[in-house]
Amino acid sequence: MVYLWIACMSVFGALCRYSISLALHAPLYTIIVNLIGAFALGFSTTYFRRLSWSSHIKTGITTGFLGSFTTFSALSKDVADLYLAHHYLSLFIYYSISIPGGMICAVIGMKWGDRN
Repeated sequence: MVYLWIACMSVFGALCRYSISLALHAPLYTIIVNLIGAFALGFSTTYFRRLSWSSHIKTGITTGFLGSFTTFSALSKDVADLYLAHHYLSLFIYYSISIPGGMICAVIGMKWGDRN
């Protein structure tokens, strides 16, 4: 049953990410999606502890929806594209925002989820 939840929620996460990619160009959309996803995963990790929802639903949201919404592979491809295009300043800015920004958003989400 957990696989069904993950599969169904993955569809929605991927569709949300794709919708954002239509509105914004890479690498901007990847940064935004990954920061939102880092916050949402941090928040849900702590907040879900207090909910009596099925572990299948929680896993569907975190692994399924958020796992397909955010993607490290897109970040890696964006970095490679910037490198190959010799856009070193953009690469530095993108990477400098993505990695620490994701960690900061995850910590803020966990603290906020713990508080609510």
